[in-house]
Amino acid sequence: MRKGATLVVADPRKIWLTKLAKRHLQLRPGSDVWLLNAMMHTILEEGLQNEEYIRETTDDFEAVREIVMRYSPEDAEQITGVPADDIRATAREYASERHAAIFYTLGITEHACGVDNIWSLSNLVLMTGHLGYESTGLNALRGQNNVQGLNDSGANPSYLPGYQSVDDPEIRRKLWGTSAMSHESEYSPSRTSPSSPRHTARMTPDRRSTGSAAPTPTCPVAPQSSQVLPTRRCCCSFGSSCFSSSCAPC
Repeated sequence: MRKGATLVVADPRKIWLTKLAKRHLQLRPGSDVWLLNAMMHTILEEGLQNEEYIRETTDDFEAVREIVMRYSPEDAEQITGVPADDIRATAREYASERHAAIFYTLGITEHACGVDNIWSLSNLVLMTGHLGYESTGLNALRGQNNVQGLNDSGANPSYLPGYQSVDDPEIRRKLWGTSAMSHESEYSPSRTSPSSPRHTARMTPDRRSTGSAAPTPTCPVAPQSSQVLPTRRCCCSFGSSCFSSSCAPC
């Protein structure tokens, strides 16, 4: 920030970072997906998405477009409490800045809607192409960053580097030169560098409660599959908390 970076903080609490931020998106607990969908709505509505990146590196993007276009900033204001003008301004700033990154902390992950929140952040990053070069990406500020790095590099036995499924024979063939698992045949590394994996970007709508004028925001129905891509300047900082009373389990 001393070099001119813009900081926007999204958090139900007025934490110390809000004193340094250009804007504080003080959303209601549990309404993170609503806020993110409304930002993506604005980006698509104003044509700020990176079409080339979407075309070359993602799948099922039209499913995301169909869903998020239902979430206008004006509707999101009623659910999140964040003014629609602030949602639009943040979306424009994030999409139009080449060096823009998202940082999130444990608060947005350690509740019933945590997985859906990260999927939504991933879709936002993929939509704008802010990934794979300096001062970009989706960055987890976890309590154990060594754990994050190990998972990113493939130490998790369920995934290969880049969160690619170890059960996918095509991915094993691309990385190792054979579709067999290591216990089935000798390890045979590929002589060629693996190409960048395509990313499945999917989104499902929130479930709204019925019978009241102001429905309680709940988490979305979990998508069938998705990939979360971690990669690093600060545009948005998501650190919101959610409690069982305001965010129903999926």
